Amino acid sequence: MTIKKRIAVSFVFMIVLPMLLMMLTGLFFQLYYSGSDFPADLSWRIHDRRMSHSGMPAGAAFFIAGTIVFLLAANAILSWTVSRSILRPLARLEAAALRIKEGDLSPDLSVHGRGGRQAGADEFGRVEASFEEMRQRLQETLRENMAEEEQRREMIAGISHDLRTPISAIKGYVEGLLDGVADTREKQDRYLHTIRGKAELLDRLIDDLSLYSGYETGTLTLDKTPMDFSSFLEETLDELAFDFPDLKMVHGEFDPINLDFDAQQFRRVVTNIVQNAARHAAPCTLRVTARTADSMATVILADDGPGIAEDDLPRIFERFYRADKARNQKTGGHGLGLSIAKMIVEAHGGKIRAESALGEGTRIILSLPLEPKRNG
Repeated sequence: MTIKKRIAVSFVFMIVLPMLLMMLTGLFFQLYYSGSDFPADLSWRIHDRRMSHSGMPAGAAFFIAGTIVFLLAANAILSWTVSRSILRPLARLEAAALRIKEGDLSPDLSVHGRGGRQAGADEFGRVEASFEEMRQRLQETLRENMAEEEQRREMIAGISHDLRTPISAIKGYVEGLLDGVADTREKQDRYLHTIRGKAELLDRLIDDLSLYSGYETGTLTLDKTPMDFSSFLEETLDELAFDFPDLKMVHGEFDPINLDFDAQQFRRVVTNIVQNAARHAAPCTLRVTARTADSMATVILADDGPGIAEDDLPRIFERFYRADKARNQKTGGHGLGLSIAKMIVEAHGGKIRAESALGEGTRIILSLPLEPKRNG
């Protein structure tokens, strides 16, 4: 029953009961003073009771007193019932609001009251249902904010480490040169080459951070050009084969694929994936195929390396995530390569995913939408 109906019924009873009792009282007195006008069974032997003719009859006094007590009791019960049905849900809402104010998002108002009535059965039920929905949204938002904050801390820690390591190395080698530790031409050349390599590493890291920031904030635009994607892919792989001799590049089947894409950014996608394979799987074979089906182009880069653990696989596209848990600078990796590849592919309207198992190698799969008029 809704609150309006409860209040209306209570007011009706508060009005009707006194009226009924007044009518009964009037009937009582009428029966008492003119009992002969009524049937004998209705006058219930009023004239057999010998009462004093002075003052109010004792029966009438008791009847009126009982009527007053009954009215007071009935009104008290009705008032208590109505107020309880209103105050109890208000108390629950107040308690839940105070707990949420203190940061506790655990109170559950999905059930209205203890009687098992579902939320939404009346006005308070609908308020509680809305309150519960708000609580769940706040709880989900808090979880998301905590996850983002954790990722932000990891990102800052990752950037700090990846910047500090090459800078420390550069400082050490420069001090060695200044202090005369490199006392031969051969040592000096080695020190200088190392300094240049660390500087290039810093340059790549800053470039990747700038690119990542641009994609994340939406300020970086793509320079798309219609091209033969298959030819572009084969040329890029041939160039990378010289940079990563430990990877045996194998060209699989390549269907003719025409796409509008940013060649510079997609070169970065392929490079980052190949670099990741060289870092974690080499020496190994990297087989690449590019096929078309169902208005989609699918590129698969599959290596026969050690594979990725099941717990790490869902996170390899996260920024600064490393499956080996060690920030090793030997190959220049900094944990942004695959996350940048993912952002570039998605900016082209495509998707990227990974399939892997320990001891079975890894497959990176790119799916890109085709333009029907140009590919069919």
